[in-house]
Amino acid sequence: MAYPTNSRQHPLLRAAVLTALSLSLLAGCKSAPVRDYAAEGAVWKARIAEAYERNDSLDNFKFDGHFSYEASEPTKAADAPNGVLPTLADGLAWSGVWYREPLRLEAELRLGEAETAPSMPFLVQDDKLYVHIPSLNRQDEYFSVDLSANEADGPLPIEPLVRAAGAFDELAKAVVERVDPAWVRAADGSAPPAEGEGTRDETGVEAAEAEAAANRLPDVFVVEATPDNAEHLASAFRDGYAAWSSAFPDRLGASQAAFLDETLRVGEGSVLRIALDEAGYIVEQSIDWTFVRAQDGEASSSEAAPASEPAVEARLAYAARLAEPNGAPAMNAVPPSNVLPLEHVLAFLKAGQAQTPAP
Repeated sequence: MAYPTNSRQHPLLRAAVLTALSLSLLAGCKSAPVRDYAAEGAVWKARIAEAYERNDSLDNFKFDGHFSYEASEPTKAADAPNGVLPTLADGLAWSGVWYREPLRLEAELRLGEAETAPSMPFLVQDDKLYVHIPSLNRQDEYFSVDLSANEADGPLPIEPLVRAAGAFDELAKAVVERVDPAWVRAADGSAPPAEGEGTRDETGVEAAEAEAAANRLPDVFVVEATPDNAEHLASAFRDGYAAWSSAFPDRLGASQAAFLDETLRVGEGSVLRIALDEAGYIVEQSIDWTFVRAQDGEASSSEAAPASEPAVEARLAYAARLAEPNGAPAMNAVPPSNVLPLEHVLAFLKAGQAQTPAP
């Protein structure tokens, strides 16, 4: 038996089904929008660059940090690059207080990260640098250097050393400047505020709302290595490290570090981290990266190395922290009383070498 049907029923039903499907698709699109990480990263890199500029304007602060480089046995072989940095398995650590005008510095450099490691205290005050070198000075004896009298090509090239000291906290900056914005992310996964947010108005409730929006901006940013960016990050690191290490005297061998080899890849999970405080100053920078390469350049971190030629792994751990920005931190050291002018010592040694007969 045939049942009568309304000729309009099927078109209306089809229209209802299509409408429901369209609405569900639209709802799905709204719940999972495609993020433009390159655009977001450009915003974060601009925020980081602005924070570095703020740091450059600081008059005083406390600081500390460390740098270590650990390599597998093949990297330590006789044909490994020479220099100081490739041998820093125990690391360097530094801490102190710095004032810009007039220049004052109280610092300690430890040849190792352990509290018991040998250390060299520094003091800069009244245009004089005082330093105690454990292997050369007696207890409570310091070398002194007249900063106003030294030149870059003099008996003690103090200016390059001062530049090198100032560069210790700039490695992360040199690297992140060269990283593609798409890989610079907010640590909490947030996106930049919509256009018009994060700005400050001058009137009433709008000003308070704008300030609140600005305060919601993230203050920790990361660059994390993945199989998709390992090669790019290795290149960014090499270029950044080369620019950073150029501030150091050649005798340190910084520019010869093994991880500048172009066969290197950054190991997955390696992280660069930059943190800002609520005033917009950079207060923490760190790089904890593993480097993986084939001995003869044939394998990368995403490829299995031949059994007879295992991949070489190295780890670089670097951190630089800043505290009490423009907070007038106390300086407790006073100029030592037992002082040897280093210029006199160098002149004496030079004279002795000139009098030594040739073999």
